[in-house]
Amino acid sequence: MDAALNKVGMLAQNAVRAKFQDNDWPPLAHNTLTRQPLLKDDLGKVIKDKKGNPKKGKSRLEQGKINPLLVTGQLMKSHTYVIRKRGGGSGLITPGGGNGA
Repeated sequence: MDAALNKVGMLAQNAVRAKFQDNDWPPLAHNTLTRQPLLKDDLGKVIKDKKGNPKKGKSRLEQGKINPLLVTGQLMKSHTYVIRKRGGGSGLITPGGGNGA
């Protein structure tokens, strides 16, 4: 039974993740694609050049990242499944069939 539930969970997970790849959402606005974000250091401060002007990174268009939801892939990867046993308790079966407790 666990194997069947894991198979169904993986099918559903992969279907949701595929929707991120092959979406038919409206394209991003031209201004969004061409905007160059400010570069920041590890502390969050804007990095400046020798003249004191803020440095800018590459735009989404320059990076080839034109899909609205796939800049880092974090949202897509967050879609997973968990199988919970009936009756409460801590018996979870996670993807891969292991006990999540």
